[in-house]
Amino acid sequence: MKDLRKNSTIGKPNAVFFERGEFCDKGMNLQIQGLDNNQKEKVLSVAFSNPVCLKAKPFKQGDYNDWLMIEFFTNDHEKSIEAAKEILNSLNVKAEDILGI
Repeated sequence: MKDLRKNSTIGKPNAVFFERGEFCDKGMNLQIQGLDNNQKEKVLSVAFSNPVCLKAKPFKQGDYNDWLMIEFFTNDHEKSIEAAKEILNSLNVKAEDILGI
């Protein structure tokens, strides 16, 4: 399993993209750890207002302390990847730093 907690520090988020079925029985999803409250608000705002993200049909699947999980209710792999990149770009996280992409 991919290591989500590796190098996790509040305010310096790290992210993992999971393929369909790779993590439990969930759809494709993005998990981000190390978020402060402002970063959480930014992630949710982008996920549910950005047109690129909306094409992937995001759903907030989990929210606990410094961790968020956004699941994508689409079968379109590319739309999910693009949504994940848009979300993380808002946090200044580069695509190459997202484990699983």
